[in-house]
Amino acid sequence: MDITNLNVAVVGSGTGGAATALLLARQGAQVTLFERIRQVTALGAGIGLAENGLAVLERLGLLAAIEAVSCDVGTGRVVTGEGRLLLAAPTPAPRVRMLRRQALQQVLLDAVAASTSAPRRIAIRGSPAT
Repeated sequence: MDITNLNVAVVGSGTGGAATALLLARQGAQVTLFERIRQVTALGAGIGLAENGLAVLERLGLLAAIEAVSCDVGTGRVVTGEGRLLLAAPTPAPRVRMLRRQALQQVLLDAVAASTSAPRRIAIRGSPAT
């Protein structure tokens, strides 16, 4: 399906909205990304990106940017508060990178802004973020 010049509104510039806007813009759609906040702020805590998520980010050309703001989890284990082992990662451990949710969102938004057919970003409340 040819989406060149298709006008698309994406509501919310969280990780899903920013990735959607980026993918659609790269396919030629005219994307408007709506967000109610002017600037990315601390959102939640950390996030772990496993093989499937890293593969998507690699296909988007964002793996180097993600690696710059994340750390590799070589091995993993889950323990109780007392230190009793509940779960250990298999050997070899799968590739997992940990980062702040805010950092992931910023990498995606930077890629949206740098896109050759960059979508407009408009704040719904407050001053326009254009």
